Amino acid sequence: AISAQTTLTISGEDTVVNATSNASGYSAIRSTDTLTISNGAQVTATGTQSSGVDGYGDIVISGTNTSVTASNGAENGAAIIGQGNIQITDGADVSASGAGSGIYTTSTESGDVVSISGSTVQVKLDSNQYGIYAASGITITGSWVDATEQHSDISISDSVLFEGATGQVYGDATVPGDVEVPEGKTLNIPANKTLVVPEGATLTNNG
Repeated sequence: AISAQTTLTISGEDTVVNATSNASGYSAIRSTDTLTISNGAQVTATGTQSSGVDGYGDIVISGTNTSVTASNGAENGAAIIGQGNIQITDGADVSASGAGSGIYTTSTESGDVVSISGSTVQVKLDSNQYGIYAASGITITGSWVDATEQHSDISISDSVLFEGATGQVYGDATVPGDVEVPEGKTLNIPANKTLVVPEGATLTNNG
């Protein structure tokens, strides 16, 4: 496990981090301040009895080729949990799974949200906990998000959002990277909405 009593930054295309915690109450990666994962870093955080990624301040995951795979083994925890804003931006690829919630901020401060922009997010849970939660809401822009039906209020534009087995295009969406319609799921494109797969990106339909 990695525990920082200060700001923690994991950054760089050659940076690969695999962190595991087998202890209850001790997250695989934890920072008492802002936690940043960026610029192509590849991070796997596994909490067998706790959260995967835990930030006491803001959590920022950003950048093309930046990948975070986080899992949580505690029903009262989350794969990625923060006490401020959680920002997933600029081409990041995030996967959250486990027994509790997926991506969750405990903050009740006005303006502290989960924001997803230009990125890909997948949430798979073993429970009916929140897939994504923020008391002040969730904003999704230019992204592909595959989550659960349980979440807090969402403001969404130019994106794809799966809620359980059904996905929908909102606005004029462009695939932000390599994405998949999983087996057993359906993606609906309403009239007057568009979905663009740009050069260099792949959309795989297994639904």
